[in-house]
Amino acid sequence: MAFDHAETHLQQTSGYPGELYIAKAAENCGFLLVVPIISRTPTKDISPFSTLRNCGYWGGTHMAFEDIAMMRTVPNAHIFDIVDGVQFNKLISKTVDMKGIYYYRTPLADNIAVYDEDTEFEIGKGIVLREGNDASIIACGRLVTISLQAAELLEEEGIHVRVVDMFTIKPLDEALVLKCAQETGAIVTAENHSVYGGLGAAVAEFLGENNPTVVERIGTRDEFGEVGSEAYLRERFGFTPEKIAERVKEAIAKKKD
Repeated sequence: MAFDHAETHLQQTSGYPGELYIAKAAENCGFLLVVPIISRTPTKDISPFSTLRNCGYWGGTHMAFEDIAMMRTVPNAHIFDIVDGVQFNKLISKTVDMKGIYYYRTPLADNIAVYDEDTEFEIGKGIVLREGNDASIIACGRLVTISLQAAELLEEEGIHVRVVDMFTIKPLDEALVLKCAQETGAIVTAENHSVYGGLGAAVAEFLGENNPTVVERIGTRDEFGEVGSEAYLRERFGFTPEKIAERVKEAIAKKKD
């Protein structure tokens, strides 16, 4: 797995009291679960139980649609929603010796590869993966690749959509959000999380106070997860390229009203 060597980085720092509390996840997960002490103590927390792909057949008890919302309220916390193994390894390497609270939302296994090994990531800065001027999709985690697929569908209809990987949810890249709003006039956020308190809320809060813009938020709405295959759950919660493309067209229509 591309994630494997992260364990080495974590074990190297686990000897420092108060910094890391490491427990092995279930053997069939093949990954680390890091349990944080939420306080002023420097903490690194990896949450592999946050995506449909990981936990569909374990149901809502293993499907975290609320974690980003809770972590956003923690003062000075950093929140990452990981796209692929390259991004995870680079961010672990960058932050492992940093003081502070760092929360990494990850799949249990490699996601679809998006980045090359030589890609560098700056904390608090989103990455524009595709340009477009009709609307912007600001996505994180598992929904980044699905949003890229939605953009391809829209391109076939002559709709040119910008796609942003907002892998750092806190601190939010407010400058990039503002740039997308001003240049495209319509924002669609996409996250494997509740629309309450997550990426969509962060984007809407910022724009509401600084640059009112059409915003459509894709995510779960006041409900827990359920048991099912990834394909079923993606359809159930609207996490498909087709559903995202529909929401983009709705946002563009509102922009024109």
